[in-house]
Amino acid sequence: MNHETYAVVDFGTNSARLMIAEVEDKTIIAVKKQLKTIRLGEKMAEGRLTDAAMRRASDSLQDFLHAADQAGVKAFYAFATSAVREAANADDFVRHIKETCGVDVDVIPGEEEADIGYLGAAGGKPGRIGLINIGGGSTEIVVGENGKIEYAHSFKVGTVRLLQMFPEASPENLTRYGDCGNHIQSVFADLPKGLSADVWLGIGGTGTALAAVDQRLKVYDPDKVDGYALGQNRLDAMAAKLRSLTLDERKRLTGLDEKRADVIVFGALLMQTFTRLVGADGYTACESDNLEGYLLKKIRP
Repeated sequence: MNHETYAVVDFGTNSARLMIAEVEDKTIIAVKKQLKTIRLGEKMAEGRLTDAAMRRASDSLQDFLHAADQAGVKAFYAFATSAVREAANADDFVRHIKETCGVDVDVIPGEEEADIGYLGAAGGKPGRIGLINIGGGSTEIVVGENGKIEYAHSFKVGTVRLLQMFPEASPENLTRYGDCGNHIQSVFADLPKGLSADVWLGIGGTGTALAAVDQRLKVYDPDKVDGYALGQNRLDAMAAKLRSLTLDERKRLTGLDEKRADVIVFGALLMQTFTRLVGADGYTACESDNLEGYLLKKIRP
């Protein structure tokens, strides 16, 4: 059997993620996933990536390259999403990564991000499947049936973007969370009427983090997160609780990486608002995502 090992890196707005995967006859088995919070979209209000953010990205990539080298990968791929594609100095980022790490970065458009997310999470699953991928700078919504995509769109709303828009939202200023919810609804106003799925899969940092928090996982366990269903009532309760906690209190939550404590409240609000808009009973967390999808696109003939 043909057996190869590959590495893929996703440079998102909030984090850089590595997947090392073994591929056997076009079947991907993720053997290692690693995440580093780099806040690439920090201070993106000016429309440019900062030098400090780019250095954090290249530092994380050096660590990932070391891990990939130890794994003996056949090929190393890297792509970038919302923050880089929107940045006026995206070319500087691509050049910086090439010069410091020797790696080419593929800056992918929002629609492709939606496509590879679906391909990685739902490509081989039967039935009508919806996907919500909440990132730091954008949120991808996809619906498909039996592997064929019927609707895919990338919306300019994400956890880091909302944190920057509503920095004063707090337990003492809950009205700003209300304003944030109204903003999210206005962004999703373009969703097709009657958009529905048999199951909605939540991929990416928010979807998996909320599942870990709900289970109070002291150590993150992908096997316990993958396939974990969070019903609408539970999601509503969690979103309300997160809004009632201060940043320091969120940092102490069992199951939550404290580096995600400032954005998780906006992720929960985004997830809650979306699932209510489409009449879903919450969502199911999914560990497979655009990393698997990107690799599948690369290795397919």
